[in-house]
Amino acid sequence: MGWAQRLLEKQYEYKRIAYDILKSIGAIETCPIHEDEWYSDNYMDEKEVYAIATNILKDKYPNMKDFTLFHESIKGVLDDASLDDNCPYCEED
Repeated sequence: MGWAQRLLEKQYEYKRIAYDILKSIGAIETCPIHEDEWYSDNYMDEKEVYAIATNILKDKYPNMKDFTLFHESIKGVLDDASLDDNCPYCEED
């Protein structure tokens, strides 16, 4: 496996973990109907989100120490979230 492939897999793994952690702390919510849609109402302070998520990463995944990549992953998940407190697809119905 090449270097680029390993990097992509590492990025994917960090983003998956960031998503799971952000969901568990309530920084993002997912729609029960549209499972691949997540949203955030931005009620949590961004610094607080990063701090809490990083502490959880340290506790649950002690072998994952690339905090720069993890913080980029958090930013990616938050950037991908709809800035609303409801699913935008359900709002259209």
